[in-house]
Amino acid sequence: MGDIPTGQRGNADLKPTISYIFDTTLSYYNDIEGAYVAAFFYKDVNDFIFPVTTQETLPGYGDQIYDVRKPENYSDGDVLGFELGFNQPFLFLPAPFDGLGLQANYTYSDSSFDEDVGDSGYGFPGSSKNNFNSILYFEKGDFGVRLSYIYRDAYFRNLPGQGAQAKNATPLWSGDDERININASYNINEHFSVFVDINNLTEEGRRDFYLEESIFNGSFNRERTVTVGITTRL
Repeated sequence: MGDIPTGQRGNADLKPTISYIFDTTLSYYNDIEGAYVAAFFYKDVNDFIFPVTTQETLPGYGDQIYDVRKPENYSDGDVLGFELGFNQPFLFLPAPFDGLGLQANYTYSDSSFDEDVGDSGYGFPGSSKNNFNSILYFEKGDFGVRLSYIYRDAYFRNLPGQGAQAKNATPLWSGDDERININASYNINEHFSVFVDINNLTEEGRRDFYLEESIFNGSFNRERTVTVGITTRL
């Protein structure tokens, strides 16, 4: 008893979210097919749409108060960041190791809203500040294999309190996330090739927490997946 019923509805007055993006990239290519890249980016987002909960009455239901969830143009925001990356085949090594190569990139991204979300000034949901990807590969003739490592640091998942959304006053975060994947392929002939993909080799899960990692919310298992297939080319 005493619980407020909930509902949701659309919003015909929504404005479209419009983004203005600026980016610039500097590239350097060496004599052994290596590429080195540095990039800077800025994104200005207008009329970002959030699901917002407010307490109000509904037509035909008298004075009953409802927690009504609807989309609203909540705030403008921006994203600022940079990326550093390279791809270098090891052609200087003796055969067959000259088929080895390494590719990696690091991205820093800092996002914020003009109006604080609830009582806290967090950036865009799902956006990690630090992201790193690397691929160690071997390509020789018709055979290729890639070992990739992907990392992102803790990121903000759910928006804290908006309007009367008191139940979400404590923001939900996900902890550091990392994956190891393997892909191998072989060209049987000019028309057929076979491949094997192994995703999340070490079966890393996800851990959620409230604001601080010591305030546990839940953990989620993510099993290893294996895909075997054949591709054709006309």
